[in-house]
Amino acid sequence: MAPLGAQTLTSGYFLEGNSLRPWLNPAFEGEHNYIAFPLGNVTLGVNSNVGVSNFLYPYNRDGYALTTFMSSTVDANEFLNALPQQTRIDEHLDLTLMAIGAKTKNGYNTFNVSLHEGLGFFMPKEFFELAKRGLSKETYSFSGLGAKAQAYGDIAFGHSHRVTDNLKIGGRAHLLLGIGSASVVLDKLNMNLNETSWTAEAQATGRLALIGNTKLTLDEDGFPEDIQFSPSINSFGLGLDLGAEYNMGNLVDGPSLSMALTDLGFVKWPTSYAIGSHEAAFEYTGLGEIDPDNMNIEEQVSEIGESALDLMNLYFQPEGKHSTKLSPMFRLGADYKMPFWDKMSASLLYTKRFDKLTPYSDGRLFVNIAPLPFLELTANVGASTYGTEFGWMFNLHPKGVQLFFGSDFAVFKVTPQYVPVNKLNASLCMGLNIAF
Repeated sequence: MAPLGAQTLTSGYFLEGNSLRPWLNPAFEGEHNYIAFPLGNVTLGVNSNVGVSNFLYPYNRDGYALTTFMSSTVDANEFLNALPQQTRIDEHLDLTLMAIGAKTKNGYNTFNVSLHEGLGFFMPKEFFELAKRGLSKETYSFSGLGAKAQAYGDIAFGHSHRVTDNLKIGGRAHLLLGIGSASVVLDKLNMNLNETSWTAEAQATGRLALIGNTKLTLDEDGFPEDIQFSPSINSFGLGLDLGAEYNMGNLVDGPSLSMALTDLGFVKWPTSYAIGSHEAAFEYTGLGEIDPDNMNIEEQVSEIGESALDLMNLYFQPEGKHSTKLSPMFRLGADYKMPFWDKMSASLLYTKRFDKLTPYSDGRLFVNIAPLPFLELTANVGASTYGTEFGWMFNLHPKGVQLFFGSDFAVFKVTPQYVPVNKLNASLCMGLNIAF
């Protein structure tokens, strides 16, 4: 199953001058006709339910202020109790190569060509317990360690149609061009540890599919040692977005309701590789104690990632056609214009992503203002799978040149390397369009 669908800024859902609103709900109309600059709309985000503060601790010895969780100076219980049951890190990037919006007699049409890419990693708490405690326990048994990724091109046409003065419905059809898809999940791991040897028995499943007639050269154990890339466009799919918006002005002034279901779709690959794990138990060297004087956290994370692959004991096997699904997104929104100032509104939005391995839910409260006919501002707070959040957006939308930028996860505290200290949540969306 694919880890992602198309992404854009959730904070812009209720801003009527936001040209990307139809991507969130295809029933929404754009305010102007527009043409996007090449690469004019970019969305980049990283989300996690952990942060640097979960893995770095005060040290104050030998000239070092901090040490990693692997140091013997860090209490194992303190470290493990602060972790969620499953540590997750998700990343996504969306680039608009071309986009057009145009008004029609009873609605609004959109057309866009985009690229979408996403990665997801997830590790159970027990894996970090293995890394931290080591031989203090003789047996470990856990599941839920894995990763998944997908990249694809997207050609989409959308239409919003005004059914009555109060009701609009909309849809977007997508032609998807697959670039690559991969997933691997550890379904089971049993480990026996002693002072002389470690043995592990793993059961993993997954799938790899790549664009064109790409082939892998496998070693005697079935693990890739070379890749032969043969480009061609032969991985296709279809997608569909549906939406509705109802203004309750015929009943009571102020409120409106909206609902959307997006990213319904799949990509079909002509060839793929099944991923599994060898059934026999194997010897594993394990994770040793990290020298606290070695403060390169990137090397330690790399070591943990390589150890995770070793634990899975993977092999690859050529197979035939394969399909991957997108991860559908459901949105339910309510907006209320203030009776004392019609340029201000308060809104609620609930978002849920349906995905077996990386589900996601998000609830936000918005305050939106439009102090000028061509200027909109919004701020929102909420809670999601990744923790508490604060989002915002600035949208300048006169005829001529439109400019917007914002974030769904604003960052307030960072390390000297500009990495978020608490939850690893950050996003940025910006765009530049010609409006007429």
